[in-house]
Amino acid sequence: MDKSTRVLPFDFSSVEKPAHTRTVSVRELWMAIVFPRLALELYRPTCSQSIAVVEQVKGRGVVVMASAEAECHGVVPGMSVSAAYTLCQGLKTVAYDPVAIKKKLQRLAAWANGFSSKVHVQLPQTLLLEVQGSLRLYGGLQALQNHINEDLRQGAYTFQVAVTPTPIASFLLANSGRAVVVQQMDSLRSVLGGVPIEVLPIPANKKKQLYNSGLRRLRDVWRLPKAALARRVGPELLLYLERALGEAADLRESYRASERFEAAYDLSYELNDKRQLLDMSATLFAKLEKYLWRRDWLLYGYRMRFLHHTREATCIRIALRYPSRDQQHLQALLQTRLEPMELQAPVIGLLLQTRQFLAHESHSDSLFTTKAGGMGGQGAQQSSLEQLLQQLQTRLGASAIQYLHAVAEHRPEYAVRVSADALSSCMAEQLNRRPLWLLPTPRLLRFRAGKLWYEGELSLLSGPERIESGWWSGADVRRDYYIAADQQHRRLWVYRELRGDKDWYLQGLFA
Repeated sequence: MDKSTRVLPFDFSSVEKPAHTRTVSVRELWMAIVFPRLALELYRPTCSQSIAVVEQVKGRGVVVMASAEAECHGVVPGMSVSAAYTLCQGLKTVAYDPVAIKKKLQRLAAWANGFSSKVHVQLPQTLLLEVQGSLRLYGGLQALQNHINEDLRQGAYTFQVAVTPTPIASFLLANSGRAVVVQQMDSLRSVLGGVPIEVLPIPANKKKQLYNSGLRRLRDVWRLPKAALARRVGPELLLYLERALGEAADLRESYRASERFEAAYDLSYELNDKRQLLDMSATLFAKLEKYLWRRDWLLYGYRMRFLHHTREATCIRIALRYPSRDQQHLQALLQTRLEPMELQAPVIGLLLQTRQFLAHESHSDSLFTTKAGGMGGQGAQQSSLEQLLQQLQTRLGASAIQYLHAVAEHRPEYAVRVSADALSSCMAEQLNRRPLWLLPTPRLLRFRAGKLWYEGELSLLSGPERIESGWWSGADVRRDYYIAADQQHRRLWVYRELRGDKDWYLQGLFA
């Protein structure tokens, strides 16, 4: 981490309390996270690197930000590039890249969606999170901030945080370097009074106009009559400050991350051992499981890419019969597919990708849920069967296991189709009144002396069910169907043709 990296976590002893406290309930609580050195942290400088971020201003290179090592040599923001080179030998300069900064901030917003469903991106360096709805989930504001701090420290980011009931107040306080928590609406004016006007996101000429008028902080601005202030700088600033105090509505569009997950594991050496590759993939699946749990999503499938140095990546696609987010299950499917494969070249990295998500719908536990969390009886058998079918499908291919699907069709020959899709399989209602097995060709039955024969005399149990359909396709039928029983008490599905000789036929057998 850069030696200049500063982490300003919450100091709950600095929670602002007005002199005359009165309880004002707030519906929202906004957290502002500012990344003041994001333009430099894009390049991940080490402690010993001298790097300066440079921007072109009127055709002249100007230092925007410098690493700690460069600052030790006297390189500061606002300095010309030529002066920076003079002070720091071996200085490396990189261009200020607003597009890359925006993409990085959007990736951080996607990460922040794991803590709040309402995240707003404020370019060039701020995220705004509405956290009131997340406090109960994380066990309070301090616990939530601990989670956020831990993630940002792992990413080696410099960040500053403030929390207030309005997004603008949090933005102003965090950008002015005040890491405070304000949980009462009526204390905002006194807390914001010390914010310098340089923090206001208004044009530079407006700031200069306020400064020349002797206004240095927001408390100076609030001393002016509103009408006079509106004449000087326009009504937009008045509306902005009213929103900061919660006196006017502040509607914001929340950031929506694309439903895509991607995690990589880079190797510093080439590897052929499948067992070690599976062990390394566990890290990626753990990240995926955490990602899914935070969003309460399930997974339909994923793609694991094994990267090679001189060849195209080896790609393994896994399709799930039923959505899941269990890390061990997802990794076991990869193992099933990887073990019989022959890798064409050593692996230098792993890449896990997916975008096939489904919102999770919770259900109550069964009456027969065991203490270990498993299902007893039929539930356990069904779960074991599903795992077996998933393993077979993963090893043998998606087309190896086929399912029967009911079709909205009266003619029995066309009422069922076969496919590899399990999710749309719906045969239970159909099987209550139709046999599972149909003969390839209906078999002619004997009918003598008013009795029906098939390997012995048949007795009709129920019917008739008349089916007249298909006239538009040229394969029309006109039949009366019955359920019959033979001498061994087997149930048969028979019908009588209503055309021609009106013969009897056997078409199906019930289980």
